[in-house]
Amino acid sequence: KFSAIVQQKNITEQINSQLATFCQKFTQSFLATHSV
Repeated sequence: KFSAIVQQKNITEQINSQLATFCQKFTQSFLATHSV
């Protein structure tokens, strides 16, 4: 049961890091296109 909790935590961290990377790229491209 404990290993399942750890696995869930790792999945959550992976999703969070992917989401952060996506937001960063989106923000950069948004600023690039709107900084005219």
